[in-house]
Amino acid sequence: MASDINVEARVVDAAECSVRITDRNRPASKTIRGEWDDKPATPSPNTDGLYRELYLGRVVAQDIKKVPQVLGTRNGVVVEQIVDGKWRLAGSPGDDLWCIFWPDGRKSCSDNIEFERMSVVRNLPDQEERTKRVDRALVHLYGDLCKGAQKRVPF
Repeated sequence: MASDINVEARVVDAAECSVRITDRNRPASKTIRGEWDDKPATPSPNTDGLYRELYLGRVVAQDIKKVPQVLGTRNGVVVEQIVDGKWRLAGSPGDDLWCIFWPDGRKSCSDNIEFERMSVVRNLPDQEERTKRVDRALVHLYGDLCKGAQKRVPF
């Protein structure tokens, strides 16, 4: 539910333009219920990520581009897509651009970040405004939050 969203985005290293995103409503435990037996629901530790960090200063500026958002495939062939549905930010090979930090101390990382520009729900009356808000948010991340970053991007 959108009213339950309580996410904090905070710059943790202005020189490298590192942003930490934390779900402030993340529960310490979840209720797990067995679907194949009649056992009662039991609380279990929440193993979802604690937070995510984006290392936006490592983005290769000339590689930022709009890419398709795939909505459907058949036998490995794309049958439905939104042509410019995502922003794709890539780093140099081997650069971690974002990582999820897990409760057990592990982290999972990727060398690219994709932001959905458009809702997969088509023909919304405010679709164009929604897309503009995503574009403005990305510009805000780079233009305002990351002013001190050593690597600048062309926004």
